[in-house]
Amino acid sequence: MTPVAHRLTPLALGGAGVLLTPLLALAEESVAGGSGVSPGHVLSVLLGLFAVLITIGLLAWGSRHLFRLQPAGHGPIRILGSLALGARERVVLLEVGAAQVVVGVSPGRLQTLHVLASAERVAPPAEPSREGFAEHLSRLTGRGGQSARDR
Repeated sequence: MTPVAHRLTPLALGGAGVLLTPLLALAEESVAGGSGVSPGHVLSVLLGLFAVLITIGLLAWGSRHLFRLQPAGHGPIRILGSLALGARERVVLLEVGAAQVVVGVSPGRLQTLHVLASAERVAPPAEPSREGFAEHLSRLTGRGGQSARDR
């Protein structure tokens, strides 16, 4: 380091500059000495990186398989319908076994509103059609399956 740099470094870095000045001198000596990075050091860094990546992958795989959730709709409780009443309040129609229950849901509270008798039961919603986009668009536009070149 030049004599000017020795005087400027403590001033530029503030109070910590006084403590770091010897470290800067050592760093300059090691660079001037030509000591580069050894292949053993590079290998150890790469092995450490590989170990960290393997650990992250194993943790992700383990969390996915250890905390596997049951898919929705494959249990004793099914949601038949829902209606938002406000920003955070909902009325939900549940099917629990053979009974249907109307539940009010709000932050921090669930309230049973009504248990439907067998005569009051609501039919579950129909399954959505598996119609493709092109068929749906042609049905909506009234073309009935005509392509552009058929017209």
